[in-house]
Amino acid sequence: MNIAGIGLLLRLQQQALEKENITTAQLLEFFRDTDDYEPLIKLATWQHEINEERLETVFKNTFKFIEDQCLNYRLETLLIKDKTQGLNSDERLECHLLMTALKATNS
Repeated sequence: MNIAGIGLLLRLQQQALEKENITTAQLLEFFRDTDDYEPLIKLATWQHEINEERLETVFKNTFKFIEDQCLNYRLETLLIKDKTQGLNSDERLECHLLMTALKATNS
C-alpha cells in the first residue's frame, strides 16, 4: 500500500507496543540514524493545539480513521481484482475478513 507516511506510522506503533511507556526522547533516539529521524523531529516539535484532556481520544480516533482507510484501500484493491482477474482462495478469505472487520467498525 503506497500511502505517504504509513511505514513510519507502523514503525512508531511497533515501538509503542513493544515499549509501553516509551517517551518522545526515547523514540527519537531509537530512530536517530534512520531516514525517519527528521520527520519525527518535526512531529515532536509540532504545536498541535489539542488540549491535554482530549489528546488521547483525538489520537485514537485519528489512528482508527487511518486504519479504516488502509483496510478500505485493500478491500477496494481486492474487489477490483475480483472483477478483472478473479481472486484465489486466500484473497477471497481476506476479502471476506476485511468486509467483516469494516462492517463491525461501522456499527
